[in-house]
Amino acid sequence: MDLKEKIKNCEDVKSETFHVVEWNEDVLLKSFTAWVRTVILDKARMPNDELDNVMLNELLVINSVYDPETGEKLFTEDDLPWLRKKSGQALDSIVGRLMQINKLASGDVEKEAKN
Repeated sequence: MDLKEKIKNCEDVKSETFHVVEWNEDVLLKSFTAWVRTVILDKARMPNDELDNVMLNELLVINSVYDPETGEKLFTEDDLPWLRKKSGQALDSIVGRLMQINKLASGDVEKEAKN
């Protein structure tokens, strides 16, 4: 197998089960694919090239949280109205872990969005 095939076949999208204390439930968190990262940063960018942190956090949750039993995406944009009413601590803990999994410090996200 040549190098390109090895890269193509390696499993580089990471996932982990994460317990959300406020919900007393486990969710599956997945790292971004290159495409999802690009789409998230593009959607969260405001006209002045700054990132809308609220939008960024919402996009992180709906694009990276999965049902651990089925492996299916847990949330969609249609879920945002009721998700916005859930515990801020629960969503902050999910977003915080996703930032760690994807190695996204706030400065890194802003640099990436400008590129």
